[in-house]
Amino acid sequence: MEAETTAIKRIQTYFYSLSVCYGERWGAGSAGSVLANRLSEDGQTRVLLLEAGTNQGLNPLYNIPMLGATGVSMQGPGFWPYRTVPQNKSLLSYPDQVREVHAGKQLGGSSMVNLMIYSRGSAHDYDGWADGGAVGWSFSEVLPYFLKAEDILIPELESSEYHSQGGPLGVSAPPTHRLADTFIQAAEELGLVQGDCNGRNFIGVCRTQLTTRNGRRDSTYHAYIAPATGRFDLTTSALVSKVLIENGRAVGVEYIHKSRTKTAYASREVIVSSGTIGSAKLLMLSGIGPRDHLEELGIEVKVDLPVGQNLNDHPFIQVATCFDEKGLSMSYKDLAKPSSFLQYFINKSGKLDVQGWVDYRWRNSVIIICSKTPYNFNTFMIYCMQNANRFTVILPCLLIWKNEEQDQYHKDKTPSPGTKHEKTKRGRIAPIKRKRDDIFILHPKSRGSVKLRSTNPRDLPLIDPNHLDHPDDVAMLIRGVRFLNNNLTDTDAFKNIGAEQIRQSTVCADHVYDTDEYWECFLRNFAGSGEHITSTCRMGAVGDPTVVVDPQLRVKGIDGLRVVDASVMPEVISGNTNAPVIMIAEKAADMIKQIAPQKGRTKT
Repeated sequence: MEAETTAIKRIQTYFYSLSVCYGERWGAGSAGSVLANRLSEDGQTRVLLLEAGTNQGLNPLYNIPMLGATGVSMQGPGFWPYRTVPQNKSLLSYPDQVREVHAGKQLGGSSMVNLMIYSRGSAHDYDGWADGGAVGWSFSEVLPYFLKAEDILIPELESSEYHSQGGPLGVSAPPTHRLADTFIQAAEELGLVQGDCNGRNFIGVCRTQLTTRNGRRDSTYHAYIAPATGRFDLTTSALVSKVLIENGRAVGVEYIHKSRTKTAYASREVIVSSGTIGSAKLLMLSGIGPRDHLEELGIEVKVDLPVGQNLNDHPFIQVATCFDEKGLSMSYKDLAKPSSFLQYFINKSGKLDVQGWVDYRWRNSVIIICSKTPYNFNTFMIYCMQNANRFTVILPCLLIWKNEEQDQYHKDKTPSPGTKHEKTKRGRIAPIKRKRDDIFILHPKSRGSVKLRSTNPRDLPLIDPNHLDHPDDVAMLIRGVRFLNNNLTDTDAFKNIGAEQIRQSTVCADHVYDTDEYWECFLRNFAGSGEHITSTCRMGAVGDPTVVVDPQLRVKGIDGLRVVDASVMPEVISGNTNAPVIMIAEKAADMIKQIAPQKGRTKT
């Protein structure tokens, strides 16, 4: 490739090179977009934002809520084609024991393709971070940055001290559905009370909160990049290949753009916001990572750090249940009707104005939360999401999502003999009036890794989630199954719709159904990733050997280099990760600009 050096003119004394090149889960998305906006808002600071993907901001596949989180968009140009390495303790019935790892490759990153759920997690998550060495990241210290980002569009929450108006990110309530009411009734039977899951009381039932505005996805592209257009230098289709390090200091980045290798120099800092997978990959390509791994590939070691290790994720399993009640879901034909599109484009309402999933179904609009007590995961959280086919339950570190009438994802997951079923258009077997319960472990003990495949920056990394490596994770998932079958499904609310568990696979026929041995077999065959990957560049105390960045998000042993994205989380939080990543970037922007930490409410 032809080499080219790009001299970056210094404006005053500040220049930030956001190498948001790889953009996966949060590249130029949930973190990089926030930083580009906040660091350039004084009109004097010059910021270069590098993004490997393109601008899909006007693409309806990503903006229409129902389509934006479906298989339609996942086949588009805005995704990285990541896959795990073959697993030996999970994915046993997946082809080659491998599955996709979905990650956004576009401006806005995965905030353009996620399920739009606005969930901060538990206050105890952040207090645990602080107590573990991430000083300054307790819940009371991060709450102001959640508020700074938020523009609450739910009238009954506008006066809450736990919500704020006027921020860039719209947070709305989705349309409701009568199955949501059924779920609330079931929750109340279990003693839960309705409230605000992102408010003071972390125990109870609440309606889902989504990052949408006026019927459209409100990604970090829409909330942070688009309003700041022209304030910073932006280059898309730019793959950052290396952080340039001289005498122990990051001085710039090397990137590939239009088949040419270019260099950009930073007069102050380089900030890597490439996501949990991409940031780890870029640091290792730059000589920052485990010595043995780098030397094996012939990479000069700049500093020996556990980059790529400690990968956290929410593994999940799907458990099927049938119900008798009609009208609780909708078909593909309902979504494809011209009237559905007409209603959306005229009024921003209707079937397309809800969050979707890979089968384009509606999801319920209720969340039930029972938070863990400090450092003791002995209670549970339940999400019941928008419009009819996705509830969620989080048990002692567990999250259960329920879906209805969905196609089988795996050819081996056929119903047992005698179960009502029908052929789908894809030729797969699917039970009639079926919901599928997805159980996620929120605080797994298994740890995975990200490693380099080679020194070629175009090669995808080796992603090993290592799910179910720890036996306690298997036991916890089984406990989630038991809670679902013995508690939720057994409530009068669900009995009234004829909810009944089914055996949807013959893979584990050698085991007696509903025994622990059966469920362990089922888990190891079908458990997958919750797509909430974090912690490959872990934050904490400088003296901690498992830490990559300090509480200021500065890479240990290298001056002028920070990492700002989900990779810095000490542990994955108790919920979806988009809102916490935006908070991390808001707080990081103040630290970088040396602004005193926000205190109290930031409502405008």
